[in-house]
Amino acid sequence: MQRIKQLWQGRAPREQLLLAIAGVALLLVVLIYGVVKPYRAYTKELENEITQQANFVVKMERQRDHGPQIEQQVTLLRQRMQDIRQHLVPGTRGCRLGALS
Repeated sequence: MQRIKQLWQGRAPREQLLLAIAGVALLLVVLIYGVVKPYRAYTKELENEITQQANFVVKMERQRDHGPQIEQQVTLLRQRMQDIRQHLVPGTRGCRLGALS
């Protein structure tokens, strides 16, 4: 530390000013590229992840809300399938083809 102090005091005031400016500039560069930019990138990544998760939740809520409607459709289709099977498959009641043989 004493050596640095001697080097600093051995410089002219103009050189001290230039070295101080260079030191502050170096400190700012290290601060910006070592702290600020990584922090901003991290927060941007978190924002994107939160947005994706929120969109996923909205999608899942829509699917949940369509559940009863889909169940009704499935029930209706099963009933229609049974009705068609009764009319077309031989050996079941109401079969027109079975009545001919």
